Amino acid sequence: MLTQKNRYDSLKQGGIMKLRKEETYILHSKVIEDDFKISICLPVGYEKEKTYPLVYVLDSNIFYEIFKGVSNLLQFGQEIPEIIVVGIGYPDDAKHMSLRDRDYLHAKSLDSDLGGGAGAFYDFMTSEIMPYIESKYPVKESVLFGDSYSGLFALYSLFQKKKIFSKYIIGSPSIYYDQSSIFKWMNPFNSQAEIFLGVGGLEAIYEPAFAGMVSNVELMEEKLKGMGYKDLNMTIFDNETHLSVIPLIMTRGLRHVFHSKYMSDKND
Repeated sequence: MLTQKNRYDSLKQGGIMKLRKEETYILHSKVIEDDFKISICLPVGYEKEKTYPLVYVLDSNIFYEIFKGVSNLLQFGQEIPEIIVVGIGYPDDAKHMSLRDRDYLHAKSLDSDLGGGAGAFYDFMTSEIMPYIESKYPVKESVLFGDSYSGLFALYSLFQKKKIFSKYIIGSPSIYYDQSSIFKWMNPFNSQAEIFLGVGGLEAIYEPAFAGMVSNVELMEEKLKGMGYKDLNMTIFDNETHLSVIPLIMTRGLRHVFHSKYMSDKND
């Protein structure tokens, strides 16, 4: 069952007030047997006759508003093309932290006994969310954004045989989870994907729980390149923590995967 709420945000451009349309749905998953909150932000110049890149934002309860703000600014400055942003989250914010363990982690472990549902969540995305979105909006290509646990899920989805996403923006993925077992899942199935990997330099110094965050991302980059992943940008952001780095990863990630004219060869 779907319920819909429309909301309009205004954007003043060239002295003319334009409207940015937003839609929110509650989508029940038969695969997971739970409800999900789907938030959608359409570009200012949205036309049904055109096709648009579509970015799926995981951990939507905490990242959707940030991602929407960053992408709106970059679209306003014509640094990236017009895009549709789709946030995948939960109706109850209070349950977000436990449900993300269930949905984003590929195994149960000492880190979380709630994990193990990444396969079901992947099936939910491919068999329920994406077909629905693609039936409703004109999609040109699909991009996936995830950070921390949802960044780990983004890697998990990258290593599935189906080529569902053409581009990935992955922030501070929790590669350490389950004794870094994600490395066992690696394969070259999606080696043509465009990938931006970002991490905060301070994550390895001042956040002991994430002691292997930077080195693991560096190792992931090395292994991906060894498997033939060529369109890969891995950036360590100096003086940034696990949280402060997030808007920077969104900004640089969007500019990288959409080939912004402001991204130099040095940064790529």
